[in-house]
Amino acid sequence: MHLSTRSGRALVAALTAALLGGLAGCAASSPPPQTSASATAGSASEPQLTVDVRQTRTDVDGDMVTLLVSNTGSEPFTVTDVQVDSAFFATAPHWVGETVVPAAQAKALRVPFPDAVCGADRAVDGAFDGVATVHARVQDSEFDLTRDASDSLAALARLTGVECALAELDATALIALDENLRVEEEDGHPVALLDLVITPSGSGSGSFVIDTAGSTVLLRQDPDTVRQLGVEVTAAGSATSVALRYVPSRCDPHAVAEDKVGTRIPLTVTFADGTTADIVAAASSTLKGRIFEYVGQYCGW
Repeated sequence: MHLSTRSGRALVAALTAALLGGLAGCAASSPPPQTSASATAGSASEPQLTVDVRQTRTDVDGDMVTLLVSNTGSEPFTVTDVQVDSAFFATAPHWVGETVVPAAQAKALRVPFPDAVCGADRAVDGAFDGVATVHARVQDSEFDLTRDASDSLAALARLTGVECALAELDATALIALDENLRVEEEDGHPVALLDLVITPSGSGSGSFVIDTAGSTVLLRQDPDTVRQLGVEVTAAGSATSVALRYVPSRCDPHAVAEDKVGTRIPLTVTFADGTTADIVAAASSTLKGRIFEYVGQYCGW
């Protein structure tokens, strides 16, 4: 498990990841949307649509992003291609397929979260500058449309900023949850111990501190407080591990059956330049199954 899904490993950035220092927060007010279109043969009217870029709770676990295409007109249209270009993205999120968007409704088109622009080329003013190109069809008419894309949750500066922070962290150390779940009896109830393993890369001069570990909707710290860690990590340092103690947050079978983020342990890290990011250590499918089994045994299901 690694903090960057770009390298195909299982530790990914948190939905609520935040950056302090050098990265701005919410987007500034945007000017009226710019639009343009070209059409092929046919007599149908141009589709009326908007495109919003967002990451939902469902998107987080698969490191996806949603291109939300809304039909603001009175006639349905078919979308076959949507791409959003932005100075935030090193690679544009791009959806290809075919789906009908009914009048006054929207379709959520999910694609992999794009690589972020980092370093000196990164735009840090927080204002999303996305431009969407959409190929749509109405009856026998084809349209190539250009629209300003929105960031209605004002989250893309934050999310892409975390991707950049994770790239730096990725070069410094591997952080993983061990797949073995240990259970200890304490005060008459079983406590789950999750081992957070930190393995430095052995090259470079990167460093950061793992400040805290928190609770989730499925697991709470034992005792029920944010765990202060203060683990200093350097690229040239030695491997280490920290045991995190958890008990179930709730004994509700539906919490397990419908769980999406309950086995993603939130961590906060601080880099040498003072930048802070919230990340998660995501359990592998094997560890996730063991956690679910532990919760069931604890709750007596």
